[in-house]
Amino acid sequence: MRPTQRGARLVAAAAATAMLSVLFWDPTLAAVTAALLTAMALDTVSALLRSRRLLETYLNPSAISLRVQTGESRTIEIEALGPVEMELEGGDWYSASYLPSKSLIVVEVKPQLSGVYVLESLRAKVEGRLRLMKASASLPVRIEVKAYPRVFPWILEIARMLGTGLAWQGIAPGRRTGWGDEYYGIREYIPGDSLRLVEWKATARHSKLMVKEYLEEISSSFLIVYDERAPGPITADELAAIFLSSVVGAASTGAPISLMIKSGEGSELYLDGLGPRETLETALAHVLERVEAEMGGIYELLEPQPSGELVAVLERTRRRGIARILAARRRQQLGKRLRLAIRRPGPALDLIYIGHVLYDTSDLLELVWEARVKGHRLLIRTPAKPWRDSRSLEEAYIIYTSLEKVLNAIKRTGAEVVIGSPHPLQIRVFS
Repeated sequence: MRPTQRGARLVAAAAATAMLSVLFWDPTLAAVTAALLTAMALDTVSALLRSRRLLETYLNPSAISLRVQTGESRTIEIEALGPVEMELEGGDWYSASYLPSKSLIVVEVKPQLSGVYVLESLRAKVEGRLRLMKASASLPVRIEVKAYPRVFPWILEIARMLGTGLAWQGIAPGRRTGWGDEYYGIREYIPGDSLRLVEWKATARHSKLMVKEYLEEISSSFLIVYDERAPGPITADELAAIFLSSVVGAASTGAPISLMIKSGEGSELYLDGLGPRETLETALAHVLERVEAEMGGIYELLEPQPSGELVAVLERTRRRGIARILAARRRQQLGKRLRLAIRRPGPALDLIYIGHVLYDTSDLLELVWEARVKGHRLLIRTPAKPWRDSRSLEEAYIIYTSLEKVLNAIKRTGAEVVIGSPHPLQIRVFS
């Protein structure tokens, strides 16, 4: 039981009139004080009676169980037939509101970390008739939410690809119009085309701007750089999802792939020239080790119980991937520098950099310029809101402003930047 904002003002007024009545021995002020205190007492009783009547509220359903992905918002509607109007309290992972016109309680759940969340009751508040005092009561409703990590759908997607034989099927390397050396033809100018491509004779002949087109090689090879360092578990989960989604997109083209995984300062694991299936196995094994270290058994997340085929695929993938990672370490490929990989002779690479861009920012900007000079196509993928792992608002603001500056500096170089992890059905490697 506590006073409302109006009640707090009335308490202050009663205290003032009581003090003045004692100082001046004024019976009128004493009567006013008594009236104010009486109003407070009557409204206290009213609020208590309303809180008891609140327990008569009929809730349907009274028990709810659902599964969501971390960061995903899900709305639950509960029919509430009760005698009084109420105000609902929220929590760290949910918010609640009451719509008296529809007799509905609307609960929005949005967990940011994976795990099981259980709500045994909703905390409701009611006011007295004079809106001076506020009392609370608990509405018996059970809401159980199992939150899966953002990376979990990608784990299942790769397991599906490996189990159905889709890991080696893809688009064969070929050619397309672009910036290659082989002449293709002439077409009409499109806004954004370089003026260096304008064919002036054809322009004069057609009385409109015409440009030359050339053929370029596509899907020569991919180099995926994954810097898994993160300020906290939310960003780490999103980075892992971005990593696996990039691997799925690259493997679907059928092109050879090289992986570089950076776990800390001076710690890089480099695996060169992997096939699509080998890439998927290695990436999935690496992420499974991280997920299980943070969350426990991966199979506990599956409902209903996972099929034997899925368990077999995941276990086989884990063994093969870990064996490949250990073999790479025995070959002393640990610590191989990224610049050596992009400077080697050969065709242009499709380079995908995944990481929190506030780590090693100067090195990343140098990499952007070097990739541009060497003719590599560069795609930078970074988590959407890394400040969610901040311990204070001040730290979150510093990360937000710093991230804006770094992203603007990268975009000015012409590099493509994608923020956040896509839905499993929205796989895209390069535009």
